[in-house]
Amino acid sequence: MRSDFPLYTTDYISGVMSLRKPQKESLKILAEIVNSVQLRKGMNLNAALGAVHAMYPICSDFEREFLSLTFALATGVGKTRLMGAFIAYLYTQHNIRNFFVVAPNTTIYEKLKKDLSDNNSPQYVFKGLGCFSALPQIITDDDYREKPISLFKSDIHIFVYNIDKFNKEGANMRRVSVIRSRTTSSYPTRYSCWACRPAHWPSTPTCSAARTGRHTNAGPATRLSAMR
Repeated sequence: MRSDFPLYTTDYISGVMSLRKPQKESLKILAEIVNSVQLRKGMNLNAALGAVHAMYPICSDFEREFLSLTFALATGVGKTRLMGAFIAYLYTQHNIRNFFVVAPNTTIYEKLKKDLSDNNSPQYVFKGLGCFSALPQIITDDDYREKPISLFKSDIHIFVYNIDKFNKEGANMRRVSVIRSRTTSSYPTRYSCWACRPAHWPSTPTCSAARTGRHTNAGPATRLSAMR
């Protein structure tokens, strides 16, 4: 836990960002989990799964080689804003500075780029937060090779990728490997969160294994992966 942002509790972030009840509950769930499971390189995933399962029995398998969680919310609740709340909390309380966001299609990808970067937009995800000394640096799949990752302009780096574009161009995940090699050498601990609601899931926030991609009837989902 960091000591330089004592104000940024889940309640404070929820108030500043005007989160709705399902978003507030999801943020508290995330805080409870990451405060119970120490995120670090080489962490014991079986022990972590046991700890998460004890708190939320619906979570029975991460289905990844890292801690992976799903937050199921009804359509329209505000998953992108919840993502921003997650980023603010993880940065201020756990010093996580690198985030990997995967959008499922071009429409959501373009919206995410704007909502995460345009601080003049009414939909700006981090509006009202004063924890960033400089705006988070957004690096997309369009420009990551050319855009330098500044170590000084911003403490936060958000990599935004479009799975739909990968599929359409017949690309493979070697591009992602490049990004991972640039970030995980210094920030090796990784986990992911999905914000979605498959049609058969309850509308209240739940925590489960990250199995979203297997459901063709799921609503729009955006994946957030954090790398310490």
